[in-house]
Order: sequence, then C-alpha cells, then structure tokens
Amino acid sequence: MKDMISLSNGEWKIMKLLWSSDTMTVGQIVKAVENDTAWSKNTVFTMLKRLEEKGAVRMLSTKRPQPYAAAISKEQATLEETGSFLSRVYDGSVGLFVSALSGYRGLSQKEIDELRAILDQAEEENRKREQEQC
Repeated sequence: MKDMISLSNGEWKIMKLLWSSDTMTVGQIVKAVENDTAWSKNTVFTMLKRLEEKGAVRMLSTKRPQPYAAAISKEQATLEETGSFLSRVYDGSVGLFVSALSGYRGLSQKEIDELRAILDQAEEENRKREQEQC
C-alpha cells in the first residue's frame, strides 16, 4: 500500500490551481495567488519542491520557465484527506461526522436529498457486493 499524501492548506491552494490549469510555472502561481497571499517566488518554489517530494506534483521540463503539473488527481487527494480527517476527528465514523455537521449548522433540504441519494446508491452497491459473494 502506498503512503498517503497529506497536504497543508497552502499546498491545497497550489494543487487547486494546477488541477484547474493543467500546468503552471512558479511565476504564474505567484501571480494567481498574489491577492490572497504574500508568497514570493521562493516560497512557491519551496512549496512545489515539497509537493514534488510527496509525489503530488511533477516538473514537466527543466527548461525555464519550468512547467509544473499535478501528479495526483483531485479525487485521489480529496479521498485521502477525507479519510484522514474522519479517522483523526471522528474515529472513522461517517455517522458522527454527519451528526456533528447537522448540529453545527443544520442541513438544507437539498443537502438532505443529496445525502439520501448517496446513501441509496451505497446501499445498492452493498446489495450487489453481497449477491456477488453468495
């Protein structure tokens, strides 16, 4: 089993840019976040190097300016982060998480309907798995 990739808040910001743009250079990233952060080129370069070491980003060329691209999908990173969060905060319990979320800010009817559809789909998938095992 491969190691899980854990991303900091700043790394998430860079990854979201790469997922939406396919490739970006350090300068393009600095420009894209200049209204939200005070990151210099050195800061962005350091963050990209860390992301590269984690296996989340890859440099596509050594030719300057170097283009960077995401090496993991948004779906993969989101699933790993969600699993890590549920384990750390709710001991892996989705029920406790939904209960806490509902109590914290309440759920709109649209969100309740979305959850119901997700649960219906999960139930159907469980039925299919059980039938395949018989």
